[in-house]
Amino acid sequence: MKNKVLLIVLALFLAATFSVAASGSDGLWIGPTGLYKYFVEPGEEIDFDSENFAFGLDARLRLSLLEGSILAVYVPLGDDNAVLSFANIGVNTNLGPVNVGASVGAAFIYSEELDDSFDAGVNLKITADLILGNVSVGAYYLFWEDDFEDIKLAETGLVGFSVLFRL
Repeated sequence: MKNKVLLIVLALFLAATFSVAASGSDGLWIGPTGLYKYFVEPGEEIDFDSENFAFGLDARLRLSLLEGSILAVYVPLGDDNAVLSFANIGVNTNLGPVNVGASVGAAFIYSEELDDSFDAGVNLKITADLILGNVSVGAYYLFWEDDFEDIKLAETGLVGFSVLFRL
């Protein structure tokens, strides 16, 4: 009997701890992001040299299960430079202090070297963030193609990391 009571108390303590840690993840989160500039296959190693990353801003608005996000990065490409931006809407949920989500949206490229200087596509983004009070440290995997029919989840995508601050 003592073991059952102790187990129940421990389970309630853990549930309360996780709910306090996860509560308040709603709101506006903004911070820097680093996006690996090359497409990566699942399981492939990443060279963490800063020259291989594009840097920018990640902004997410979390409202209960709904999340809207904008990701914009500046990519130096030698003689040409580009700005990539991804506007998404999707769902997210808290699993204790970890927030996971999936979203879809538009992908935009602005570059002076493009014929129209502007190109577009679609993306699917999978995110996982560790919520540490008003700071969130996370990673994302982004599938990006010309249209949804071309997205192949098992093939290649872009990997990124963000540190977000709740405003």
